[in-house]
Amino acid sequence: MSLADFAVTQADAIDRTLETLEYRYMHPTHVWGYRSGFERLDVKTGGIRFRSDEIPGEANELTVVAGRSGVGKSSFGMSVAINVARTFQKEYPGLQVRISLLEMEPETCMKRLIGQIAGVPIKSLSSGYYSPEERRRVQKAGKILKDLPIVYMRGAHNVDKIRDFVTVKSKTGMACGFWLVDHIGLVPTDLANKTGNQSFSLGQVSRALHDLARNYAPGYVLAQLNRESMKRKDPRPTAADLYGSDRIMQDTDNLILLHRPELYAEKSPIDAMSEGEVAEAIIEKQRDGEANIIVPMTYIPRYALWNDLKDEEEIAA
Repeated sequence: MSLADFAVTQADAIDRTLETLEYRYMHPTHVWGYRSGFERLDVKTGGIRFRSDEIPGEANELTVVAGRSGVGKSSFGMSVAINVARTFQKEYPGLQVRISLLEMEPETCMKRLIGQIAGVPIKSLSSGYYSPEERRRVQKAGKILKDLPIVYMRGAHNVDKIRDFVTVKSKTGMACGFWLVDHIGLVPTDLANKTGNQSFSLGQVSRALHDLARNYAPGYVLAQLNRESMKRKDPRPTAADLYGSDRIMQDTDNLILLHRPELYAEKSPIDAMSEGEVAEAIIEKQRDGEANIIVPMTYIPRYALWNDLKDEEEIAA
């Protein structure tokens, strides 16, 4: 192997950069990547960036989405995955979304998604108490979701299995164009089993998932936050609340922290039945853009549903 096999000259780097800038000048847009389904977030991040022969200078990105237990990380991640799958269905018929579920069952995820699309509360779906009209909407939602190009892997598989799951083509020849891991803290490693050093083990998994995104397809990785912020006067999370934060911050291209202020507020029975609450997606890190930005959103607990917050302005964190 010679230097020419992996080196890039200054002249080549400039030529490629100017080509990218010229392309963007001729095709201006705020969102270059796959759309997450959250418009305000996409405008701030450029969407889910991916390597493409058509768009020079783009690279696959790894995005970590973190939040405390119960904040709605899985619902957020699944909403993004469903939206990307819809894009693949319409525009990229050879691509699939692949989701590694280390804790939940696919059927549990589907129940939530059906409820969100049909507008039927999760509690009603679980109990079976819903109207004939709601039943019709449930069946219609199921048909919408059934044909989406998504494949699931259930169980606590190690990072090698996750890599194989993402990189191997399906029997029909479809390739993975976007992947999701829920969540990184549950990915088993031999090191954690032998030493109990969970933080260092997370670093190893983080680096492997970074390489998977960079070399194959963009991905979302869900992560757990510790409870330190709950001891602060302002419970809004920061990167320091992320387990294995140093390594994960180093490896991820983007870090989004989910925050629901109303989880820490006293609620009356009427408040608990409200249709929605103001929530936040905090862009804590962005490799190719502005960071420390709060994107206002809404969260509807009865459907476990995240949405854009309408007619509000983003504010600096």
